[in-house]
Amino acid sequence: MTAANTEVQVTKRVLWVGGDAYPLHNIARAQVRTLHPRPGTPVRDFLVEIVRWIALAVLVITAMALAGLQGVAIYIFVILGLVILVSVFKLLRAISKEHEKKHYYLLVLQTSGDPRTLLASTDREQIYDLVQTIMAAIDDAAVTYHNWISNYYGDVIRQYGDGNIGKIVK
Repeated sequence: MTAANTEVQVTKRVLWVGGDAYPLHNIARAQVRTLHPRPGTPVRDFLVEIVRWIALAVLVITAMALAGLQGVAIYIFVILGLVILVSVFKLLRAISKEHEKKHYYLLVLQTSGDPRTLLASTDREQIYDLVQTIMAAIDDAAVTYHNWISNYYGDVIRQYGDGNIGKIVK
């Protein structure tokens, strides 16, 4: 996910998130959801990469043996060993970064249509305060709010119905 600072403000009964405007009288519900990073992804990627390199080495060694170039096969094994060593270091670095991953807190607004995730931030308090401000502004037109939020965004995933999987890339 990539982070960008997004301006969020509530003025004159309108919620502004960047350049998008949401009239407060159309908001039926505001809630916070937590997105947990998937564990184990670096290990799976590492294993897939190792299997690919081993398959490539077996293919090259077989081709060399058929061509009568067995002496070059030793060089292939050395190169394969170096690739595996580099992959192990990449895995260890990815696992250490995995432990540093934070949970993302999502601002989800429900209007007359489908619920929409407007913001994703690692700052829990900022998103909870924003939900409280939105609900207070629905009741009181004098409530104002202005802040910059580090908004994390990535692939937009929408699911309609049970068991359906869809991915919309913007």
